[in-house]
Amino acid sequence: MANPNTIDAEGSPRMCYEEKYQRAFDLMEQAGVSRKQREPWMTRLARRWGVQLRPPLFQSFWVIFAVQGIAFGVSWGLIMWLLQWGSQNISPMIAVIATLSAGLLFGFLMALFMQRSKRRHNLPDWEAV
Repeated sequence: MANPNTIDAEGSPRMCYEEKYQRAFDLMEQAGVSRKQREPWMTRLARRWGVQLRPPLFQSFWVIFAVQGIAFGVSWGLIMWLLQWGSQNISPMIAVIATLSAGLLFGFLMALFMQRSKRRHNLPDWEAV
């Protein structure tokens, strides 16, 4: 009897995560997507730690928006506070607003860039891989 974890609702075998990731990686390679865009350093690091992430071009717009926006906003805000704002007596409220604005803008632009790249390379959705 087949393992129920390897059969989908229609009775077809499901690919394990690694097989699906490799298939998506191969599709991106065939489409001419650069190695840095196929598997950025953060994705490689997360996978090395055992986190099962989709390649960035197979993430949803909102996931890219949130992850990129938060990562950039927090990093940029801390660097700005340590190197500039702290010594200039900038109001913490102004710093938070600037950090949120930078994170929102960066996250939105990265999500647009990834979606545009996915369309340009004619890549399917993750579920269709």
